[in-house]
Amino acid sequence: MKKVNTNGEYGPPDFLGERKELERDLHLCAELLAKHGEENWCSRINEVLSVREPMSKEADVRKIHSWFGKMGSFNDLVLCQCNGHRINEGSEEKRVNIKLRKLQMRISKSSGEILRSLGLS
Repeated sequence: MKKVNTNGEYGPPDFLGERKELERDLHLCAELLAKHGEENWCSRINEVLSVREPMSKEADVRKIHSWFGKMGSFNDLVLCQCNGHRINEGSEEKRVNIKLRKLQMRISKSSGEILRSLGLS
């Protein structure tokens, strides 16, 4: 049985809330990465966010979800001085990486949920 979305049409559920959360977390993550000099992942995130309606296309969400789970993936990133990042060792490094992990987990979870809801994962 097909579900009725919020527009009263048959088809996939309305993902506006999930897309907005994903977009918000991507913005927060890009800001954090830019602040500490992580150019590679910051530019990847900004590339996705630069499209006219971010997260409105399946391809955008697939791209984001593909960033996770492989060697050298986004979830392998650690912000630290030895990786060339602008960050103080010790408590700042720990605090910032905890924040980064939380954002990464939310981004991975949100993108996966959207894909599953569309029957694409």
